[in-house]
Amino acid sequence: MFKYIIFAVTLNVILFLGYFTKEDVSLYIGAPASAEAGSTIDIELELHKSAISGFARFHQELPPGISASPVYPSDVNFSFDENTIRMIWLNLPGDKTFSVRYRLHIHERLKGQLKLDGTFSYIENNERMTASAGAITVNINPSPFVDEKLIVDISEADKLLPPALVPVPVPVTEAPVAETPVTEARVAEARVTEAPVAEAPVAETPVASQLPTTLPPSPPAVMPERTLVRPLEPEQGVYYRVQLAAGRRPVDPESYFRNMSIPFNIHTEIHDGWYKYSIGSFYDYRSARDQRVNIWNTTPVGDAFVSAYSDGVRITVQEALAIASHRWYR
Repeated sequence: MFKYIIFAVTLNVILFLGYFTKEDVSLYIGAPASAEAGSTIDIELELHKSAISGFARFHQELPPGISASPVYPSDVNFSFDENTIRMIWLNLPGDKTFSVRYRLHIHERLKGQLKLDGTFSYIENNERMTASAGAITVNINPSPFVDEKLIVDISEADKLLPPALVPVPVPVTEAPVAETPVTEARVAEARVTEAPVAEAPVAETPVASQLPTTLPPSPPAVMPERTLVRPLEPEQGVYYRVQLAAGRRPVDPESYFRNMSIPFNIHTEIHDGWYKYSIGSFYDYRSARDQRVNIWNTTPVGDAFVSAYSDGVRITVQEALAIASHRWYR
């Protein structure tokens, strides 16, 4: 009996010491219960770090069609790339509890359940530790301004955009090189007719058999990253365009869409880390809608959609309709 008492006391001491030596780290994600496609929502990440300090990071993956940008504070290293949010602290704030707010931008063609979770990694006693946020769900309601045929469930969000565009080599314009065959007779003739140079001896012409008859082809020039062909210029006021495609790397739109019977010049912009290709400039939504339908019916681009701008800044179609008091047409 005495041994059982000793065991129980020892176990309680171990648990008691562990309670005070183990840091209690937890995190919670706050978000609205629902949101409309094409809108933005603010996410609140609350971190309870107890007394830990030093290096830490937060990692959260998002489905295609959802992008993120920081709101506050400014001292956290926030990045969003390849559908992943990363926050890095070289030295955690001194407060035991602090919050970070960031904004999610929801693609206008989405619907369904958006699951949000994440992992917080930190160092404790020279060991890497992790704490996970409990998953929450945001219900994405379909936009009433997008044709039902274009709406995609968030579980199939990879269908939102066409396959990544393959960079098209930009042709290199070079002056034609005359390919005159070289013979022993021509080499000899050149030596006889060549004018003497008094200052220095002229190097002897190589033997014809050692000369190449053609020049090696130049490698094709691929567009460097962030080079825009026909960049989209900002305009004043509210206006609409029809987006045709997007890709992670730039392409030459004239070459890529050459055989697709596109009726306008195609312009390029960088938005949310994507190179986006669009046409037209329409000052009422109906004209843009009509051109979108025309693209569907007359070209291979079956998932073109209307995008909106205000003074050169890309906004949602809903915002444009509200600002300009335009009417929406299906």
